[in-house]
Amino acid sequence: LHPDKAKLYEAIGYRPSKKQAEVHSSLARVRCFSGGARGGKSLFGAMEILPVLLTPGSKIWIVSPRYDQSIEMDYLRQFFELGSMKYYFDRLRTFTFNVKNGDVRIVLQWSSPGDAIQLKDSWVQVKSTQVEDSLLGEELDMVCISEASRIPERIWTEYLIQRLTTRKGVAVIPSTPRGTGNWYGQLVQLGQVPDEVRNKRVESLCVTSVENPIYDQSQADFARAHLTDEEYNEQVLGIPTNMSGAIFPDWTTEIHVKDFEKEQWPPPNSDCFIGVDFGFSNPAAILWCWKDGDGVWYVSKEVYKRKQTI
Repeated sequence: LHPDKAKLYEAIGYRPSKKQAEVHSSLARVRCFSGGARGGKSLFGAMEILPVLLTPGSKIWIVSPRYDQSIEMDYLRQFFELGSMKYYFDRLRTFTFNVKNGDVRIVLQWSSPGDAIQLKDSWVQVKSTQVEDSLLGEELDMVCISEASRIPERIWTEYLIQRLTTRKGVAVIPSTPRGTGNWYGQLVQLGQVPDEVRNKRVESLCVTSVENPIYDQSQADFARAHLTDEEYNEQVLGIPTNMSGAIFPDWTTEIHVKDFEKEQWPPPNSDCFIGVDFGFSNPAAILWCWKDGDGVWYVSKEVYKRKQTI
């Protein structure tokens, strides 16, 4: 850990696990902490935010699907109430937790009107992805994306990345995974390739629920008895799986993808159907399907694109 981080963590009694300390030490611009339920993800996110918040002039967002899902802010509030944080507590200018009205923020005031050197306030504010227009315009030092696997990719690509460019900000992304076929699962995978490939842009770590001291093995055994292999891997082990949420989990390329000679296509006595799922910000999907005389369906062509007209 950086000495300043280590000193702060010691002062507030925060003792990160070995794996948490690995990501706390990361210099990557994008830091993914993929963990099972109760794996310490929100606490990790709050502890990444805290040193930045205690820097005058810093600007931070916590982005979550709903205002009441920003558990990281709950941890921050608890730490400011500690006796060891009195110096910073005295600097609180705004301490608002109005979830109903969408006003959840902490503002620290670093200078008084008569001070010779005027330092800018630092703040952290919760944003909901349900109000997309609120994700525009700000320049940030850090964004913490809570429950990232449940947030659409466009929120990341069209809004949040752009907020971090000017101030060379950092993205902290603690989340339980939901498959590898989404933007978060892909980031987690990218963050695990060798350093020379990712060039320290992304770093990720998968943490199991049982590494949390309050989550014992009996709870893991209970979950194992009631979850599928894919659900257990994600919800307990924190590992993204290819088949999570799949409609046809038994589908494989080896069995279900075949080449046909020109004279074999289309199948005998078959009818053609075209299915369209319209989209613009979200991808539009078009499938060309055939149903033969035996009731077997074939998909011959697929279009899956964003921001395209037909």
